[in-house]
Amino acid sequence: MYNFHHLDPDAKQLELEIIEMYAERGRGWAQYLMAKNEEHRGMMWSPILKCEVLSDYRFKSMFEWLKKSAENGFSLAQLQLARLYDDKDNPYGVYDQLQATKWFMAAAETLPQAQIALAYRYANAVGWKQNTDKALELTKKAAEAGNHKAR
Repeated sequence: MYNFHHLDPDAKQLELEIIEMYAERGRGWAQYLMAKNEEHRGMMWSPILKCEVLSDYRFKSMFEWLKKSAENGFSLAQLQLARLYDDKDNPYGVYDQLQATKWFMAAAETLPQAQIALAYRYANAVGWKQNTDKALELTKKAAEAGNHKAR
């Protein structure tokens, strides 16, 4: 998956088994890697959409792992889940602004990218009333963390 032995299928399989073991034990980071593995393995070309999409089976598996990871507090999973819910054009039918807001808020605890996304939601009244003070506060926090968009 994310290793230095990509040419050794046995080592790669062993790595996947170890990650899956930790994922089954509720480790958010391992659940996130399982989601990324499903995402990587399940891409296929859609002639209708003219882009790569996940098969239904792989999407369901990826989404379950991603949700478990997010629920276990893994910020990258929270951000990716928020982005999925926020994308009204996604081909998977998971558009949900309330869920997007929930996961952006969770990820914004630690990730500047999520802070920027949440600031946008506050500034433009997406999901709640406009709050420019909160938007500015989040943008400053992201800028202090080194986010170039925030600056």
